[in-house]
Order: sequence, then C-alpha cells, then structure tokens
Amino acid sequence: TEIYTLSLHDALPILKLGYLALLTSQGVPFMHGGEEFARTKGGNNNSYESPDSVNEIDWMLKREHLDLFKYVRDAIALRKAHPVFRLRTRSQVQSRLHFIENGNRDVLMSTLDGEGVPGEKWKRVCVVMNSSNEKDAIVIPPGSSWNVAMDAQGAVTEPRAISGKLTIPRKSGVVLYQ
Repeated sequence: TEIYTLSLHDALPILKLGYLALLTSQGVPFMHGGEEFARTKGGNNNSYESPDSVNEIDWMLKREHLDLFKYVRDAIALRKAHPVFRLRTRSQVQSRLHFIENGNRDVLMSTLDGEGVPGEKWKRVCVVMNSSNEKDAIVIPPGSSWNVAMDAQGAVTEPRAISGKLTIPRKSGVVLYQ
C-alpha cells in the first residue's frame, strides 16, 4: 500500500471539487464549522473530548485560505438561490436528474431539469466535474448553448456563454445553466 500525502496548497483544488460535488448534490449537505477555510482539527475525526487546542477555530486560516472560503461561499449561495439543487422527494430527483455518459471515467456530467420547480429561474442545469490528477478534460455539454454560473474560481459575475466543446481543468468543475 502506497501512502499518499499532499500539501494543503495541492489539496485546495480537491477541496473545491469536493464542495462543488457536495453543494450541487441532492440531500442535506453537512459541513463542520471552519472547514470552508481548511480547518482540520489536526485529523481528529471525533474530537468531542479533545481540548480547545484541537476544537478551536483558527480564524487566521480564513485569511490564509480566502480563495477556498470564497469558493465555498459562492457554492452555498448557488445552492440557496436554486431550488433545483434541493429537490424534496426521490421521485423528483429520479425524474429531473440525468447522468450523461461522456467516455471519460474521470468526468462526471449530469443535468437537472429545472422547469416547473417552484422558485427556479433556470430551465436546465449541467454540472461537470473532472477528478483527474493530471489531465484537463474536454467535454461537450448536451444540447445547444449554455451560460456559465460557476467555474474553478467560483461564481461567474460577468455573463459568459459557451457552446460546443468545453475544457474542464484537472480537479475542478463547472456549473452551467440555460
């Protein structure tokens, strides 16, 4: 068995990808306080009886990992603004969520049908995640043109439309909408 360790700098794209998966998935997301800026509790996964030195929040980490904090903030805001990420029943999820085969085992692509979801402004959403350690992925989202809501840097504030091929950098993802 090979032991694999990463520096926190190298782990940040993986953390962002994990938060994108968590916050665009159905169900109730669960996060510990402070993990949105890389709080780890020193690897202690059951720190109930541990001292304050383990459980305290080091607020300097927020400044140090502000990029991660902003990304998680943007993903939470996206989830809160779009009910299509918070469907209530199994039948709603089964009828609206579709996984798209793309021929790349490192890429997960899915669409969500937002039409008719109360409070939803988007007709359709496409989430693409590339888990590759080494390679960017080239994908073709289904259908015609899409607008980019979120990319590897976070929320996209200037309108950006794409059609055809799209490059997803390694260890990152994108949220598109129509």
